[in-house]
Amino acid sequence: KVFNTWKPYLMEKVTDYIPNDEALIDLKKIILALVSGHQDQADYFEKWIAHAIKFPDIKSGICPVLISVEGCGKGTFLKYLKKMLGNQKVYETGKPERDVWGQFNAIIEDAKHIVLDEVGQKAMAERGQFKNLITEPTITINQKGMKSYEKSFYGEFMLTTNKENPVQISKDNRRMVILEGDDRYKEDVDWWARQDNHMKDEAKMKTCYEYFKNMDITETTMFNLPKPVSEYEENVLEANRSMVDLFQEHLLTTIIKPLLDLTKSELFERFTEFANQQKVEYTISQQKFSLQFRNLKLKWTTVKKRRGYGHWVLDLDAGRKENNISLVGMEDE
Repeated sequence: KVFNTWKPYLMEKVTDYIPNDEALIDLKKIILALVSGHQDQADYFEKWIAHAIKFPDIKSGICPVLISVEGCGKGTFLKYLKKMLGNQKVYETGKPERDVWGQFNAIIEDAKHIVLDEVGQKAMAERGQFKNLITEPTITINQKGMKSYEKSFYGEFMLTTNKENPVQISKDNRRMVILEGDDRYKEDVDWWARQDNHMKDEAKMKTCYEYFKNMDITETTMFNLPKPVSEYEENVLEANRSMVDLFQEHLLTTIIKPLLDLTKSELFERFTEFANQQKVEYTISQQKFSLQFRNLKLKWTTVKKRRGYGHWVLDLDAGRKENNISLVGMEDE
């Protein structure tokens, strides 16, 4: 059996109020600061918030990663969420391996937003499991001393951190959106005091809630909306590139020949030479290299058998065309 025990958001209970957008204006400014002033990223993030409010039983499949130094607004933003949705709907943890995909995760079953706070790559070692939770509509709940059970789960995940490279992502990443904040309000004591006063006003919180609830989005907006890629995310992607991925780029940018036809051993020898030139400690077997190279799924590479030996046929010109790499000024290695 799959159980559904959903309880409405806190602001749904408020029906008699006079709209006041003072807090909403400031909340939108906080969101803008959390994305370093990039309006396209702020709009995307607002739509993600709205999706959770308008369609609580449909997961967006998106996990924002908010990166900024302490005191830039992440905590205040979460306070706003709690005031709009209710404390039980926003759960924060620094130990997801225990509280989310661990043995005793019942604490998250009523939450809509699960915030993984200051979590680094070590804690995210089970990231395959985590990525599934971002999209899966059910979860197995484990309680100490009780039998596990499966229930509907529409939780949305968000990571907040000041770590430089908190998650491993790849070029085809669709689930995580990495957003970098700035510190424009960090030293403004009056600004933060004003936010605290806003959050004491139920009408202001209801106004914020209704803004997101009435946003012009549909059930499928988040699935079809192009994901903004911040400069920070581009840098993370570059930092996370594998040695094998760097090698294929090396081939395209250093070899003028239009085509390479190499045995698997010959290609591995070239890779080993390239890896040694990077002056980092790196070892890999030929079999594992071949697997990783194949898994790059490069359209300009094929494997052929000749006289019982596997050959890599690399159409370098096609690869350069696909990646917009020019031969101008290139010198053959």
